Amino acid sequence: MLPGKYIEGRVMIRFEYKLRSALLIGLLTATAWTAHAQTTPQVEVSDLGNTNPQAADVSVSPNWHVYVFHRDGIKYVQINDQQDQVRAAFATRNGLYLVLPIGSDAQQVSTPQQPLAFNGAAALGETVYLDSSVKVVMAPQSGGVQWQVQAVVAPINTKSISIPQIQIQMQMQTATCKLQSCGGDFMAY
Repeated sequence: MLPGKYIEGRVMIRFEYKLRSALLIGLLTATAWTAHAQTTPQVEVSDLGNTNPQAADVSVSPNWHVYVFHRDGIKYVQINDQQDQVRAAFATRNGLYLVLPIGSDAQQVSTPQQPLAFNGAAALGETVYLDSSVKVVMAPQSGGVQWQVQAVVAPINTKSISIPQIQIQMQMQTATCKLQSCGGDFMAY
C-alpha cells in the first residue's frame, strides 16, 4: 500500500497528476523530434564521390565547389572544380583527417597527420572551405595544385591573460626593496 492512500487520497492524486504530466511531456517531445527528423533534409553519404551531389555548395570561393556530408559523427568534405569534376575528398572527426581515394587530386591532399612537401608559392593559396574545425586551402604548385587541410584553432581569449596585475605586482616588489636585498641586488627598507 502506498502512504498516499491514507491522507484522503491527496498525495496519490498529486503523484498520478505529475506522472501523467511527465509522460505527456515525454510523448510530445518524442513526437516533435521525430517530426523534425523527418522534415530536416538529410544529404546521403552515398552522393559522396558524385560529380553533382544533391548537397549545398558551401565553398567560400567562387572558383570551387565544396560539399559536406555527415554520417555517424564523421564529416566528409568533397571538393569539385567548376566543371563539377571531383578533385579531392577527406573525412574528419575530432581533429583527425583521412584522405579518401576519390578525385583527380587524391594524391595531392596534405593533412596534419600526413603533411606533403610543398613546391609552390604559399602566398598564392586560396581558401576554399572554412568552418569551425577545418580549413581547406588550394595551393598552386608546379604541375598542379595541392589541397592543404588544416585544423582551425580557437582564438586565445585575451581577457583571461592578466598582464596589468603582473605589472602591479612587480611595481609593489620594487617599491619595497632597496639595493642589496630582494634577490641580492636590492636592500629592504
